[in-house]
Amino acid sequence: MVSRRSLAATAAQNSDARLAALFADARINPDSASPRFLQVCLAIRERIQSKQLLHGERLPSEAEIGAWFGVSRITARRAVAELVGMGLAERQRGRPPTVNFQSTRQRGAIEDLLQNLLVLGERTTVKVIEFAYVPASPSIAAALEVPQGEPVQHVLRMRLDDGQPLSLIETFVPADLGRRYERADMEALSLQALFRRLGVQVARAEQSFTACLALGREARLLGVEAGAALFRVTRTVYDQGGRPVEHVTSLYRSDRYEYQMSLVRAGGTWKRA
Repeated sequence: MVSRRSLAATAAQNSDARLAALFADARINPDSASPRFLQVCLAIRERIQSKQLLHGERLPSEAEIGAWFGVSRITARRAVAELVGMGLAERQRGRPPTVNFQSTRQRGAIEDLLQNLLVLGERTTVKVIEFAYVPASPSIAAALEVPQGEPVQHVLRMRLDDGQPLSLIETFVPADLGRRYERADMEALSLQALFRRLGVQVARAEQSFTACLALGREARLLGVEAGAALFRVTRTVYDQGGRPVEHVTSLYRSDRYEYQMSLVRAGGTWKRA
């Protein structure tokens, strides 16, 4: 008979392995003007808000953060303290800090906001910054349903509105699809237009909208200060067979985008006019 202690030990080992895989691509930019503790904090925050780290799950220990990010334990401790201060983690006596995040999903008007962001993107010009094939990280492998480490196409583009940075769009596409078009195509056409040209029939998408803070490189490319607030739209697109064909994260400058609506009072609640 397997003891409870043995089961608990196995569960802990599985949790440790999952965390290690989740932070396998963890890095800081030593040349960034953003403090190291903030870079670590924002990297962990991103995994919390994207629900890669789940509510109630333990955070990486100071030793793990130090090893994975290449920072001191003092830096790791401060990063965790920042997460606690943000309300994204909580401490309990005698236990490691745990994730404290349960997002509330709202539909309706927020869906209009997402669509508005995407339509706005169609009216702007695009500059391709990176175009390469890279090994799929654990999170990208899960999103595209491919083996971890399998080559996928990675493209980073910047959208410009009147010549000024508006957003960064990072896309990952399975390699067999990505090799059917070139970098120049990404400069001229949207990925959805390329899919239509290739005969890829898109059927549905899973999409979320959150707020986040600009990291060092993102801040530099978008022309904002590190830690500035951004809108983040994350979307995974599926074809008619249910296969993921695109995973995209778009970061929008909050100071260059405004969403307005008119409301009327009806039945004791506010509704769109």
